[in-house]
Amino acid sequence: MKSSLALASVSLAALLGGCGGPPEPRGTVTPSRLALPPAWTQTSVAAPPTAPLPEATPGPESQIVFPSAPPPWLADLAVDVLAVVIGGETPCRETGTYPLLFVNAETGEQFEVTVAPARAMMWLDPTTFGLLSMDGQTIVSIDLTDGAVGTTSFEAEGIRLLRRTESFSPAEFACMTPLNIVWGEPSVEGAVVFISPRSSYSADLSLFAEVSERVDVRRVETGEAVWTSDPEPEYPEYDGIAEYEAAWSPVDPMHLAVVQCNDQGTDMCWPQRLIVVDVARGEELASYPGEFMDISWSSDGRRILYQHLEWEVVDRFSGPPCLLDLTTDENECLDSVVQAHFGGDLETISGWRSIPDIRWDQRMDGFCYTYQAGHYRESDTGTPGPLRNDQGTVEPPLARGGLCHFDLPSQEIDCLSAGVPELQGVWINAVELSPDERFAYVQTWWEGSDIHGVLQLRSGRFYRLGGLPSEPTTADIFDAARAVWRPLSPTATPAATVHTTRPTEQDVRGMASIWNYYDLAESIGLEEPGSRRFSVGRGL
Repeated sequence: MKSSLALASVSLAALLGGCGGPPEPRGTVTPSRLALPPAWTQTSVAAPPTAPLPEATPGPESQIVFPSAPPPWLADLAVDVLAVVIGGETPCRETGTYPLLFVNAETGEQFEVTVAPARAMMWLDPTTFGLLSMDGQTIVSIDLTDGAVGTTSFEAEGIRLLRRTESFSPAEFACMTPLNIVWGEPSVEGAVVFISPRSSYSADLSLFAEVSERVDVRRVETGEAVWTSDPEPEYPEYDGIAEYEAAWSPVDPMHLAVVQCNDQGTDMCWPQRLIVVDVARGEELASYPGEFMDISWSSDGRRILYQHLEWEVVDRFSGPPCLLDLTTDENECLDSVVQAHFGGDLETISGWRSIPDIRWDQRMDGFCYTYQAGHYRESDTGTPGPLRNDQGTVEPPLARGGLCHFDLPSQEIDCLSAGVPELQGVWINAVELSPDERFAYVQTWWEGSDIHGVLQLRSGRFYRLGGLPSEPTTADIFDAARAVWRPLSPTATPAATVHTTRPTEQDVRGMASIWNYYDLAESIGLEEPGSRRFSVGRGL
């Protein structure tokens, strides 16, 4: 595949979730409009199977060492719990032990359990934690209500592994790979683990899209080819065109957004346009010119969130987050985000500027993102460039970074990591949001200031966790600690989001009326101004 700094977004195993050249003018070509089909309703997440795990077989107790009885908060489904294994080396060592840390995200309390090496770790349900054996065949389960330990075969759990259209052996996992087991996916019985990113699969999990200069869509069950983006050779205008990113619609399982680029006769790739394709019919539904990167659909299939690229310096991704509305063709780039973090002195000081992680929030009325900036102090003369000390040695660069939220209705930025001393002067290198978006597990990196911990997104309190290697490299920082949040209970009510916004019309109309709580003998019909009397039934 053609190399490109502009296309260097890293795809982690999901759920287990050259530059240069002038930019394309925004909105210079009138895009064709995408007609959205009726909404495709996803099945709600169902509870895990109620069948109990098999009774413990001899031996598993020796793999799990509890220092004491599990604390009560581990059994409280209202508590956000993070499981962290520190020292998840690759390749996995098969001897010794690992500390498995359970963290109460609300209070910072920690409960450490000693475990043997495992291929993967997972929440089998909200109160049961699982470790996959080194041979990839057995799950050791830990009941966190009473500390009971049991074993069962991986296949007996009914867990289905999806990795492209090929079979996959659990023994191929690295060490302590965090898996988020998803129950109740559409058209799938039992549980699903996505080895490839979830975004590679269509909404109904029937199709898989692989991108390597061309988009290749195949059926998951059979591997049968469905659609490829290879153009016909008789169309010379497609020479040099390649695809480097694709994302499935969450509404229509057949609709795929594809980002195209042009190599311009080099080994680089310059983003050129985004198209929406019906892969079942092989038909292009819409085309939008522009420089798209890190695209993601809103859950209603009406908007695409992405990052626009800027080409000032080859190693600088400082473009703003943007929104493409597929129903109105409006394309808005939020330049205020770039100015908020990279304005002022960073406009003139050389260095790295990046917004590497943009994701929708649950309400779809905003998005969370991280930003990173590395720069040098200005010289005494005020000219841009690195500062040298009396010995002529260049002073080390400075770092800026943070985790922020952008509210679309108010256009306001709320930096959730601001004011946390441990998160200043560093890059936030990895973020895992809790299912209810009240907390975030974060890892930071910068010149030996490598820490990890839990950030309360409402209060800004930060609980630092220990145990990271003293000098991890940039590539090793995420492998040094593996983490996975406890899933929400199927009966839990999602908590409010981390930010406060004005209610939308839909919110207001969806609010339950106070009169619904009274058994009125007469209906409320206030068609005309004035007052009326109501009687309340004896049912109260």
